[in-house]
Amino acid sequence: MRMDIKKLEVLDLTILRNIKKEEISYKPSQEDCSYIAKVDDEAVGYIFGRIKEEEGFNSSRYIKIEDIYVKPKNRNYGIGKKLLESILFEAKDKGINGALINGSCEEVTETIKLYNKLGYRSWYIQMF
Repeated sequence: MRMDIKKLEVLDLTILRNIKKEEISYKPSQEDCSYIAKVDDEAVGYIFGRIKEEEGFNSSRYIKIEDIYVKPKNRNYGIGKKLLESILFEAKDKGINGALINGSCEEVTETIKLYNKLGYRSWYIQMF
C-alpha cells in the first residue's frame, strides 16, 4: 500500500466528490490549508482547513479544521492522522500554533480517539 498526501488543488475538487459520494461545498481561498490523500493512486480522503483570526482564542490566529474525511474501507491505516499532521505542519510553518477542530459524524468514538492520540481534548459535544 503506497500512501501519498498532497496539497489540494482546485482540480482535485471533482475527485473529492467521488470520495464521499456527496456534494462538497468547499470553496478554496488564500487562507486555506487543505490536502488530499491517495492510496495506490486512488483518492481516499481529504482535509480542509482555513486560517482564522479571533480574539479570545488561545492564539489570535489559528487554523480551523472545517472537514476531514477518509473512506470507511481505508480507516485505521493512519491516513486521518497523516492528513491532520500535514495541515498542522503547514499552519505551524505559517506561524500558527492554535487549532480548532469541529466534527460531526456518526463514528464519534473513533473520531475522538484519533484527536486524543494527537493531543486534543473534547470540550463540547452535541448529541441528537
